[in-house]
Amino acid sequence: MISVAMTTYNGEKFVCEQIESILNQSMKVDEIIVCDDGSSDSTIELLKKYPVKVVQNDVNLGYRLNFKKAMELCSGDYIFLCDQDDIWLPNKVEEMVHIIKTHSNMHVLSSSFIYIDDKNQKIQMKLDKSRSNNNLYCRPVEKDSLYQVNFLDYLAMNYFQGCSLLLDKWIKDLVLEYYSTDIEHDYLINSIAASFDSMYFYNKPLFQYRLHEKNSIGAQYDTQTKEEHLQRANTLKIRTQNAHNALNVLNIIRLANSDYYQENQEEFKHMSAFFNQHIQALENKKFFELLCQNTSPYYSLINKEGKSYGFIVCAERKGDSMISVAMATFNGETYIQEQLDSIYNQTRKVDEIIIVDDCSNDLTVQVVEQYISSHKDIDIKLYKNVENLGYKKNFKKAISLCHGDYVFLSDQDDIWKFNKVEDMISIMEKNSNISVLASSFEFIDQKGDVFTVPLDSRMSNNNLLMKKVKTNEVVPISFYELSIRNSFQGCALCLTKKLCARFLECFTEEFVHDWLIVLLASEMNSMYFYNAPLFQYRIHDKNAIGLKDVTTSNTATDALYARTAFCESALYVMHVLRKVDCDFEKNVTDFDCYSDFCEKHIQYLKKGSFFRVLFQNFNSYYKVIKTPRARVMDLVFCLKQGIRR
Repeated sequence: MISVAMTTYNGEKFVCEQIESILNQSMKVDEIIVCDDGSSDSTIELLKKYPVKVVQNDVNLGYRLNFKKAMELCSGDYIFLCDQDDIWLPNKVEEMVHIIKTHSNMHVLSSSFIYIDDKNQKIQMKLDKSRSNNNLYCRPVEKDSLYQVNFLDYLAMNYFQGCSLLLDKWIKDLVLEYYSTDIEHDYLINSIAASFDSMYFYNKPLFQYRLHEKNSIGAQYDTQTKEEHLQRANTLKIRTQNAHNALNVLNIIRLANSDYYQENQEEFKHMSAFFNQHIQALENKKFFELLCQNTSPYYSLINKEGKSYGFIVCAERKGDSMISVAMATFNGETYIQEQLDSIYNQTRKVDEIIIVDDCSNDLTVQVVEQYISSHKDIDIKLYKNVENLGYKKNFKKAISLCHGDYVFLSDQDDIWKFNKVEDMISIMEKNSNISVLASSFEFIDQKGDVFTVPLDSRMSNNNLLMKKVKTNEVVPISFYELSIRNSFQGCALCLTKKLCARFLECFTEEFVHDWLIVLLASEMNSMYFYNAPLFQYRIHDKNAIGLKDVTTSNTATDALYARTAFCESALYVMHVLRKVDCDFEKNVTDFDCYSDFCEKHIQYLKKGSFFRVLFQNFNSYYKVIKTPRARVMDLVFCLKQGIRR
């Protein structure tokens, strides 16, 4: 019996073509199990047209747990893993099933593939000389030949995509028994199989792997320029990633293949010690320790190329923090030079300015290029998008290209005060527990003139934070405060390298980028606010939304929406964070209690339950999300609801 385990999430654009390619195989499959992870488009409706079993998740599980669920539901002797947007060649099932059936020691088989774009056009990738296929496996394998994958070769990196895999029931059951979300599902499968000498690669393209904006990470190393590759390699996250991967794999194999572990126990011990030491050497910039490690045979397991990049990480900026600026631009010709001047003239110099332009049709690019040519004493890099990404993805890209210890976010039209960088970096260097620091600011108009905005009596700055903070005071901001509204503009933020990596890992378009950043920082109690105006925030016709939010006061009203809005916002925030970060609710104190409070508060207001809302006044969450006046008005609202009824 042959099963297909497919996961879907908002896949309406390509899912029909994929399903039809499976149904049209020369060897028919017996079942197609589709686990949908909460699609909000027409994916489910489209799937109903086909003979497939569709299971809809009650909550978003994320791709790792969703694939686990799909595999659990498969009853076949052989299981194909399947993405929602590829196209299988007609002979994929027949050829792979024949191979795995005729090799008794084979439990997992991967094939090669062809890259295609959104329009089904073939994409030709430039491959490394050591590679013979579109996978990441750095081994020369002859065309149409079969190759057994060595466990140590596979230790530190996932070479074979899940959508290329066929596995039998034995390895499926074993993987499910020791399933871990510490690594990707396909990496887990392949690692365990390789430890049993049962992982094979068939170098023949049997499906078309689609590249588009939602899965381009898979082809990141193939599509990026040499310069981008070097920048990416010269980051702590990337330099330590393989060592972290190797440690995770070793821990899993200890459980899943105890015989292999017992036979190689001493080797496992030495490898684990080396990988931990390697991570520490990079994190602490221990140049000579890393140099000594260069002679170890374990180094080649995690770093098959470019050992010198590790030395660069250690040597560069030793004893001094590197500072990056991530700027996103779009039609900013009017003000961008003034902003660049203000960054250039800081009392503490920045080391690089990364500018990503989102297809401006004015003179923004020309202005920036001219500025770069006339300011060669500072590292300014300009990246021009081929297509418009939108401000969320554009800021994500800008952040991903930075490799500083600290990263400032910057709009194209503000003006930084000369001490902004010095003051904020000084605070963060003295307080290692701060991963994100926000400052206050002044408003300026199109001419650069400062103006004031009437603020709510509870506000002590021009952010949206409803909290009294003394001038020049640094205060922590809790998750509960941030869950009800986005209180801090991105242009007010400075991030640590670690938080940048966290943001890139958890990125979602369901939040604006700055809100997600501060929420992630609050998870570890590392979000802080510095009440000092360190830049001038420009208000003009293209960004007036920011002003509207500040100047709109939260007046008491009888509208139900106004009374429930904060709790509705908090519940939505918690829902999204569960999806992007499976550990979020574990790390935030009383996460479930807060969620329960918000749900009940909404219910009580809708029902006009006066005494239940009155009793909630003793709850600490209520005091965080609503002012005393707002809490009184909630009670008034409940009384009026009762009178109306």
